[in-house]
Amino acid sequence: MNDLRNLISALASFMEANWLPYEDSIGSINYCINGGTISKENLISEYSSVMFDKNFDWISLATESQLLISPESYSNEDIKNYVKFLLQDYLFPERRLTEQEIEELNLSVENVLKANSSINEWMLAYDVFEELKKHQQYKQLEYYNLWKLPFVKKRIIQKYIEGKDREIGYLKYNENPT
Repeated sequence: MNDLRNLISALASFMEANWLPYEDSIGSINYCINGGTISKENLISEYSSVMFDKNFDWISLATESQLLISPESYSNEDIKNYVKFLLQDYLFPERRLTEQEIEELNLSVENVLKANSSINEWMLAYDVFEELKKHQQYKQLEYYNLWKLPFVKKRIIQKYIEGKDREIGYLKYNENPT
């Protein structure tokens, strides 16, 4: 993993053990880029190459970068999606969803939850994602975008999977948001 030096350094800024706010972690990456310890060009290249490598060992990357406290609790796909959430919009801001697109996604997730679960039933976020992908509008949607949904005081509530605080987990429609 020596050839992923920039990516490992960038992910270390998001160490779960440090519990830094996202903006502070991005600030740390920017500081390293400005100081010359991370090359943004190489970071983009390294990130892109691992995203397209179907056999990449995301658990090893999370271990080496100390991204997660217990990376073995997650699947390779879980970690890949989490890394996308952390870095995709930062590295490729032109691909970021607009506020309107996020609001439309939020409404679509509400509709999926209403249609596919009873009042007291939770739905796994990956299952919600698969339901969304059935609609033409979301054929190109990537899972990491679900992390952008505003779960606070909205009609969608979230419950983490035990031992996986860095995964969306379960979602449920909330009839009575506060």
